[in-house]
Amino acid sequence: IHALLGSTLRRAGQPAEGARALERALALNTRIPNAWLELARCRLALGQARSAVDAVNQGLALAPDSAVAVALMFEAAEAAGDRDAADRWFAAHALADARRIDLRLALGNEAFDRGEGLRASWHFRSVAALAPKRAEAHLNLAAAHMLANDAEAAAAAIAAGLGFLPADPRLHQRRCELDELRGRPAEERIAHARAWLAIAPGSADARLLLAYARLAAADFEGARADLDVLLDAARSPWPAFWVRQHYPRQPVFPDETAMAQYRAEVRSLVGRLDTDLAARAIDPSLAARMLAACPNYHLAYLNDVDQSLPR
Repeated sequence: IHALLGSTLRRAGQPAEGARALERALALNTRIPNAWLELARCRLALGQARSAVDAVNQGLALAPDSAVAVALMFEAAEAAGDRDAADRWFAAHALADARRIDLRLALGNEAFDRGEGLRASWHFRSVAALAPKRAEAHLNLAAAHMLANDAEAAAAAIAAGLGFLPADPRLHQRRCELDELRGRPAEERIAHARAWLAIAPGSADARLLLAYARLAAADFEGARADLDVLLDAARSPWPAFWVRQHYPRQPVFPDETAMAQYRAEVRSLVGRLDTDLAARAIDPSLAARMLAACPNYHLAYLNDVDQSLPR
């Protein structure tokens, strides 16, 4: 009766009263594993993590195969700050119930949303170790490292994930983005972008990052070829247009024919920009950013005044 009362009180939001009832029950009979586990839950609710660990240990001694007890021990060990013990208990529970992996991911996401990068990293690192073929474990671990502004650790997490999942396009994408962020050598960025394109040949993002890497390597013709592919295929080609029309920033043309061709391209682009703005085919903020970053849209390269162009 005391054990049932204690459980009822805990569920009613009265953990202190519940703990007292359960302690009375256990004073009469110490061999009730569920009573020890209920007492542990009460103590956790009261912030008494160490005492909760002791109670779970008593329950486990009576029911060593209890998945509920193992799960509760993970929770109690984490609350007590003993992460090594928590990881050991979690690993034991995950072997018995694979659904716990999803729970651990959820705990990591909750910590991430609270801005607790270190706690989130701990959760995601455990999932990556126990379920290395879960791409989200590696991606989330990298995101948690970035929360702490540790781009190198983020890159290492993605590299580890690619070791288990070499054909996952999300991991390839994140690797290329981190290459850009970390200022990796152009040759390395080109190799990684090509690897991404090899498994996702239709990816516009992969093609654009490859073009950026080629520009960094001064491979202007290669960059133009990649951007031309995007212009042919993309529904909204403006990012590719933006890059293509501004490489190199101060172009040196070998002859008047080449200069005339470039002027014609710029005229065509300015006209299309105006048309697409009117048709709402390009976001005005993107157009403004393009114009601010690229003064040649204001005809700086044209060397003459074309009254037919929009103002």
